[in-house]
Amino acid sequence: MDGENSGSNDAFVSRFDVDGILNWTRQLGTTVWDDSWGVSADGLGNVYVSGSTQGDLFGTSAGEEDAF
Repeated sequence: MDGENSGSNDAFVSRFDVDGILNWTRQLGTTVWDDSWGVSADGLGNVYVSGSTQGDLFGTSAGEEDAF
């Protein structure tokens, strides 16, 4: 992974080339529970990760569990 765990559970996405070589990993995490539920990429190479968090991921939490 790319860095230390931020809390209970962190979400991450990794990119591998056609030979199975790791190109990069991006980790998303707060000090509490974070899960990734889906990942998608577009034709331009942008990667989108969806999931849920119990912490302040990308801003202030709106409640017990937020979607991202």
